[in-house]
Amino acid sequence: MYHFGATPILKADSSFYLSSKSKRSISSLKGIPSDFKIGLIIDYEYGDEYESERSRFKEIRVATQKQIIQMLELGRIDGAIMFDEVAK
Repeated sequence: MYHFGATPILKADSSFYLSSKSKRSISSLKGIPSDFKIGLIIDYEYGDEYESERSRFKEIRVATQKQIIQMLELGRIDGAIMFDEVAK
């Protein structure tokens, strides 16, 4: 049996990234086109706002943010969500 508290014990800020070669201008999740290939970390959740939009995207999940960065550089994904502290 699990007991879920009312107060989160962890919060991590994250940001949306596009390749520097991208010609797209995206200002919100709702502005992301359908079938957008997005890089994410395996087994992480990205919040209610992302969950409400995620069915429109093609998720590519990997183990590390380094892999996400490499995929962005190689053009294998259109964008990514990465945790700010790790991305620094």
